[in-house]
Amino acid sequence: MLGLAGKLLVFLFSINSSWANWNYDRIGVDWAHQHGFKGQGQKIAILDTGYTKKSELNIKGYNFVHNNPNFNDDHGHGSHITNIISSIVPQAELHALKVIDLNGDVYPQAVAKAIEYAISNSIKIINCSWYVETTETRESFKLAQEAGILVVVAADNDGKNLDIDVGYPASFNFNNMLNIAATTNNDKLTIMSSWGRKFTHIGAPGENILAGGKVMSGTSQAAAHVSGAAALIWQKYKNANYSEIKNKIISSADVVEHLEHKTYSGGIINIKNAFQGLTNPKREVETKSWIKLNKEYASAHPVLSDQNQVFRIHQPGAKYLKVNFEKIDLDPLNEFILIGHEDENHNPYYYEKITGKHSNYQSVYVPGDKMIIILSSKPEDNYTPGWGFKISSIEY
Repeated sequence: MLGLAGKLLVFLFSINSSWANWNYDRIGVDWAHQHGFKGQGQKIAILDTGYTKKSELNIKGYNFVHNNPNFNDDHGHGSHITNIISSIVPQAELHALKVIDLNGDVYPQAVAKAIEYAISNSIKIINCSWYVETTETRESFKLAQEAGILVVVAADNDGKNLDIDVGYPASFNFNNMLNIAATTNNDKLTIMSSWGRKFTHIGAPGENILAGGKVMSGTSQAAAHVSGAAALIWQKYKNANYSEIKNKIISSADVVEHLEHKTYSGGIINIKNAFQGLTNPKREVETKSWIKLNKEYASAHPVLSDQNQVFRIHQPGAKYLKVNFEKIDLDPLNEFILIGHEDENHNPYYYEKITGKHSNYQSVYVPGDKMIIILSSKPEDNYTPGWGFKISSIEY
């Protein structure tokens, strides 16, 4: 019985030999292999469409969709993910656990059983290269956290900010989760990759990835790189717990311009940095002295119904901007504030969504010298409008 329709996070392309192995070079896989780290003693569960067995790989697994030991991949997605991981940790113990059928539908009951399997088999890393539209799998992910398992999740391919628009399982935000954005070979976010400073932790290669004779792209592939890299790092730090491994991955990220303001770490996973205990210097935005300027901006009181009020703030010469709200009073179901900026083509990028009641609330920063603030509301006949908001100052 179909439990829940979900999405597999992948795009398929034709093979071009010039793409081969750029991804592994970028994150330091060969460096780890040259130093004798190939995943020995590590276990990874890959919750996906299964795996089509090849003689050279000894992959364990189970079919939790149909509850039988035949975990053959009738879709192709799971095999690609497994092949990426096996290239990074060729000596790790991999478990291909089928929780998705040939149509790409994710079964929550299968996910729950697969996580129970991972717990009972002392598996320390779970890869989830898919997302669903409801919270039905939340309790299963909570169990993984309680068992000390690191769960690596694809951010999704909708190109959205997960801090604003939720997507599951990434938005569960359990402490043991690493949510992964996809990057190109020139260290930019792929055009389809979702992002978010809070809900997306780090980037990894996810464009034109060759594995098992096929080239695919997506945050699915990016997540697979991080699962494999995490196993190498855990092999290095044998006595670490999931929290310590997660922190090592984030703090040692290779900070790049195009991810600095769109992921928690600001960068791309770097195995060599993690092995050597290197941490990135504090970014400018984390160390700068902010200049405070008293400027007032306020919505209508009460909030005007069924419209978007737009406020634009410009502080010439500023590298970053944030605002201080003296008061926010919004109906949490029908009104919200978006904080962001516009690029040179006037395309908006939003970094924060605020609703409810707050006093002396400071917004997130936005890069650049311009900020856009939108107060959105629904038709008044559905609810009683809130008071609105008042900004007392800006900082830059």
